[in-house]
Amino acid sequence: MAQPGMVSTETVGSNQYRSRARLESPMFAPGVTAKLHPVEIRRVAASDPASPPGLLKQLARHPDNEVRAAVASNPACPAELLEQSARDPDQDIRSGAAGNPECPPALLRRLARDEQSKVRGRAAGNPQTPLATLSRLARDQDPRVRMSVASNPSCPPELLEQLLRDRYSAVMHLAADNPNLPRSTLAMWELAHGPRE
Repeated sequence: MAQPGMVSTETVGSNQYRSRARLESPMFAPGVTAKLHPVEIRRVAASDPASPPGLLKQLARHPDNEVRAAVASNPACPAELLEQSARDPDQDIRSGAAGNPECPPALLRRLARDEQSKVRGRAAGNPQTPLATLSRLARDQDPRVRMSVASNPSCPPELLEQLLRDRYSAVMHLAADNPNLPRSTLAMWELAHGPRE
């Protein structure tokens, strides 16, 4: 018998998978799961880091794009599924892979060259993205991509200083808010632009 907040057995297709992970979602309060549509259950399972690799592999082939995107975003997603997700025709799935904290640097370099700015933006915000790739993305034509670079917790000070001179104020402010920016640089920027609110 499952404890409240626990999922003991879940049926996906013809296979049953046991998950001992505690799901924090109120969606799994007693009696709520029975009211969910099977696709919603698959989306939750696809995003659960405790889901077994076999289940994630099965869900990565699901026809629902949101299920596949959840698999691609899942930190437990195996490398071969991340590679598969990076080749998906749907930008949301590629974007999920680009934002995955376990995405390998070589795959992030490739996703950072995606034609869709949403995918490039997710790669730009990923702390695992290599510095050379971040430097290129800091010059991307889409300001939303540059905003992601500016807010990346791995963005180095010299790149943040470059982004402080961006023509879009949102990029400048995100660079100013990044804790990697030296205080002395921030103080000089605030003298020129006024204090941040």
